[in-house]
Amino acid sequence: MNGAIFDVLEDMHRKGDYIVHSNLDEELRRRSVDCPEGFYLEDLFNGELPPMQELEQSVSKVKERSSLGLPPRPDEAEPEAETNPRFTAAERLPAKPSATAQAPKDPKPDPSQTQVNIGANASRKNKEPDVQRDPSLTNAKRAAPALAKSDPAVSRAKSDPGIGRPKSRPPLAKSSPLVLASEGTELGNYLEELGSKQGKTLESGFASLDEATEGLGPGVMLVVDDEPDRLSGFLKQLTDQIAEGARVPCLYVSFRLSKDVLRVRTLARLSGVSARDIEKGRLKKDSSEWKKIETSGKQASPWMKRVFVVEAGSETNISLIRKMCRQLLESSGGAICALFVDGIESLGKNGETVASCAKGLKELSESMDVVVIAGAKGAEPLVDPSIDFAGVLREGKGGMMAFELLAAGESEPQLLSFEYLPSIHRFIDRSK
Repeated sequence: MNGAIFDVLEDMHRKGDYIVHSNLDEELRRRSVDCPEGFYLEDLFNGELPPMQELEQSVSKVKERSSLGLPPRPDEAEPEAETNPRFTAAERLPAKPSATAQAPKDPKPDPSQTQVNIGANASRKNKEPDVQRDPSLTNAKRAAPALAKSDPAVSRAKSDPGIGRPKSRPPLAKSSPLVLASEGTELGNYLEELGSKQGKTLESGFASLDEATEGLGPGVMLVVDDEPDRLSGFLKQLTDQIAEGARVPCLYVSFRLSKDVLRVRTLARLSGVSARDIEKGRLKKDSSEWKKIETSGKQASPWMKRVFVVEAGSETNISLIRKMCRQLLESSGGAICALFVDGIESLGKNGETVASCAKGLKELSESMDVVVIAGAKGAEPLVDPSIDFAGVLREGKGGMMAFELLAAGESEPQLLSFEYLPSIHRFIDRSK
C-alpha cells in the first residue's frame, strides 16, 4: 500500500498536480488500489501545512529512504512502523488501558486543511497516542481488540463504518471562522500550477501535423499502414525530428526492425544516399556519397543523444516500458518525453488487443506526461476512447501519400499530404 501511494504521489508531483485528499483518492481509485481495513487517507492530511523548504527536504529524505529499500516514512517514525510497513494510524492504540481511562475524543476534521502533511517537522497536534511496549503482545494489532472490549467508544467506532472515516469533506462548523483569501494571495499558487503545464506540447517537424493537432501533447496517437516498412520510416522520422526540434528525450520501442537497420535508414534519410547502397557496402570511402554520410552523422550526433532505441521482444510489456520512461525522465531531468511503439500489435500478451494496449499506454501517458505515438499494421483507423488521434497512411493521388488524421470526438478526418522517397525512407510535407 505504501508503495502504491508513493508511486501516485511521485507521478502527481511530476505532473504538477496539487496533492490534496480528493486528488489522491481519485487517482488511487483510478488505479484500482484498495485501502486495507483500518487505513484512512484522511489521516495523512492532519496537521498544519509545513513551509515549502521543509516539505522539499522531507520529500528528498523519503526518496533517499526508498532508494535504500526502506519504508518511505519520516525519520521520526516509531520502531513498530519502521519494521512493519502496514502499521497504520488506526492501530496506534494503548496496549493496556486502565479501568478509569476515558475514550479519546475523535478530533474534528478541519475543512480548511486540505494539503497532505508529509513534512518532516509538520505539526503533531492531531497525532494519536503511540503504542506502548508490552512483553505479552507481539505487535500493536493485538492491543486494539483488548481496548475494544473495555472501551464502548472504540467498539462503537469499529462497528459503525461511518465513524472516523468521512466519505466527503465535512460541512463547515458553525464555530469555525470564515477564511477569505484575496486573489493576490491565491495568484502565486495559481501561476505555479499554470507554469507546470507549460512546455508540454511538442513540435513534430511537420508543419501540417502540428497545425492539425495544435501541437503534440500527452496522449496517444495510433497510426496504421498496410505497409509496415513504410510505417516504420514515418515513425522513425517523427522520432528524430522531435528529438532535434523539441529537444526532449525520445524512446523508440521497435518490434519490427533492428538497431542497425534503423541506423542505416536514418543516415540515408539525412544524407540523401540510398539505404540499400549503404547497407550493401557499395560506396567507396573517398566518394562524395560517403562524405555526405559522414558529415550528416557528425551533424546529427548532438540531437541523436536524445534518441534511445530498444529492440523489443516477447518480454517487452507496458510495465517495462513504463520503467524505461521513468528512467528517461529522471536521468534527463525533464518534465516530458516522447514514446514511439513500432508494432503495438506485438505488445499485447495473452490475447490482448491493440485497443487494450492503447488503453495501457494512455494510462502511462496521463500519469507521466508522455507523448505516445504508436504504429500498427492495418488499413482502417482504430477508434477507441483511449486514442486521442487515429491516423491512416495510404497511397494518394499523383504518387503522394495521404495521411488521414481523425481526432477523438470528431466525425471527419483531416487530410494531410506527404511525398515519400522510399529509397532513402524520407517523408516530405506537401500539405501546403
